[in-house]
Amino acid sequence: MSEGSSKGDLAELGEQLKQVLEDVQDKYETFIDDAQLYKKGKIDDVDFFYKLSEYLLDLTKVNFLEARFVLELKGIMEAKGRKGQAESHELSVSSKVPIPSFSSGDRPGSQLKRSCKGCGAEIGPKAKFCRACGKSQGE
Repeated sequence: MSEGSSKGDLAELGEQLKQVLEDVQDKYETFIDDAQLYKKGKIDDVDFFYKLSEYLLDLTKVNFLEARFVLELKGIMEAKGRKGQAESHELSVSSKVPIPSFSSGDRPGSQLKRSCKGCGAEIGPKAKFCRACGKSQGE
């Protein structure tokens, strides 16, 4: 496999990972809502555990893609003969591959972040619950 081909694979994996992370963030927020409904007795055990399993399967997809991304990056670094010592700008893929983040839940072009009503932690503009304290952000 050529180095250019590896960089293309890395960029493609980065895009896939970004999309799956966005999907998982949406499902996380839905799952938190469902968990609250389950606690109130509005969702039965079977439905709740089905939704939990769907969410966990999506997290597994994220972990799998992250592992593939890291292995692909390692292959590029070894191909350059650096054995893990390469700097990110030497790889010349950083401008092609967005680096996803779990922390905000924001999407590109979305509104500014806001603060949790409970603990003041920074949360996404559409977050229904705080990831730090779990408090509902109901409007």
